[in-house]
Amino acid sequence: MLLRVELVLALLGLCVIAALFVGAGRAQGQESAVKRLLSDEATTILQAQEELLAARTDLISQLISVVDSQQNHETRRESVRASMFILGEMRATQAVPVLVKYIAFRDDPSARFAQPHRFGSGPLEQEGPAVQALVKIGEPCLKAVINKLATTYDVTEQKCCIRVLIELRESDAASAMLVDAIAEEADLKKRERLHNSLDMLLRIE
Repeated sequence: MLLRVELVLALLGLCVIAALFVGAGRAQGQESAVKRLLSDEATTILQAQEELLAARTDLISQLISVVDSQQNHETRRESVRASMFILGEMRATQAVPVLVKYIAFRDDPSARFAQPHRFGSGPLEQEGPAVQALVKIGEPCLKAVINKLATTYDVTEQKCCIRVLIELRESDAASAMLVDAIAEEADLKKRERLHNSLDMLLRIE
């Protein structure tokens, strides 16, 4: 039994070492690509550029996977928060769908319904990480946020969406966007949800 435990621990150690080598290898590869940007050859510069862009795309994809894992939401919420933060800092437009999907996410599940400040006001840092990330990404997220308002009855999600709209467009412009969305929407249920969101927005002092 003791031998089995030792064998398992040894295998785990090898896995950790292998992961470290893979991470180090990627970092060295990216450093090499950056150095090749200083080449006198146009072809070399172009290849380095493509490698670095591919590395960025791969990183974004991995971070999105962390965010879009139900298991992580249950056991690694701090990891989810950190991934959302990085995606926002990277202005990763590819992450907009998953950030909107979990727009009401909080590190502490009990804080999801907390209202430490008046709705629509207060420091943005008090909002959840998905809200902060979407604000950093900016205009490319607006359509997805409005679509979320058209498909959710969840009050917390609605408030988070409205906060993003206010941060990016101010209250009057955000209201106008919702009015336009209502006029263009044919689905009665979606129109009702958008109306509810507009009423909520207009009630903000």
